[in-house]
Amino acid sequence: MEFKKLGFSMFVIPVCILSGGLIAQASNDYENIETPEQYEDYLKDHMSESFFRADFDFHMQQDAQKTLNDFQSLSAAEQQQFVDYVMSPDVFLEISEALSSIKIDENGNGNTSLYNGDITIGVESDIAPSTRNRQAHSLTHAVTSDYLGVDVVRVSTTLNFTGYAVDGDGCCYVDEDTMQANSSIQRNWLPLSSYNAVTSDPWTSNGGIQINGETVWEISFIHTNIGATIANWKHTYWAPGTGTGMHGEVSASF
Repeated sequence: MEFKKLGFSMFVIPVCILSGGLIAQASNDYENIETPEQYEDYLKDHMSESFFRADFDFHMQQDAQKTLNDFQSLSAAEQQQFVDYVMSPDVFLEISEALSSIKIDENGNGNTSLYNGDITIGVESDIAPSTRNRQAHSLTHAVTSDYLGVDVVRVSTTLNFTGYAVDGDGCCYVDEDTMQANSSIQRNWLPLSSYNAVTSDPWTSNGGIQINGETVWEISFIHTNIGATIANWKHTYWAPGTGTGMHGEVSASF
């Protein structure tokens, strides 16, 4: 895993919004979070309609409320430990390094833990099958993390495509005219971390019966006094034309 540390003086770094992903940003407004009460205020800021101005996101409000509820269910000591984790650039780097070590099973799922199990990072595969005769598939592979059982990050890529059979030649081929790959940020409750992605156009292999894709993620931890710590990693994923599952792996991108 290659990391780049850059000097930084800007106050707000917006994250690219990809395919309906939630607004996620790192802001110096939250650099001084040190207590559970301050983290709660951060979440409440994101539950406020005024935070979004004219572009209010009800889903993000609901997700912030769930995160707040889960955070408040922790003990006082756990809440303080949680805050120490989310505000630490060292924890950010260790999590980024650990992504490459996740062992993913045949179903496209896997996870690993850090800090005696306090932090879990993983990948998971979701399937949204179609009931139409000419099978349209929507498959998602996601990278997630939780701190002390509180879900704080979920980023993912979804492959959309149609599979079809050829008489006498088995099933199923991927219709290349229908292939799409979209990456998005569904959740990011790490105040100083931000995510950006470059997603390739999908392609076929194995004679046209497999769809493949790749997303390169850049994850930043930004503090005006510390600078910007940036980790780059590559998420590679693939699925058969039958749409029966999506698989992937996470590795160093450079």
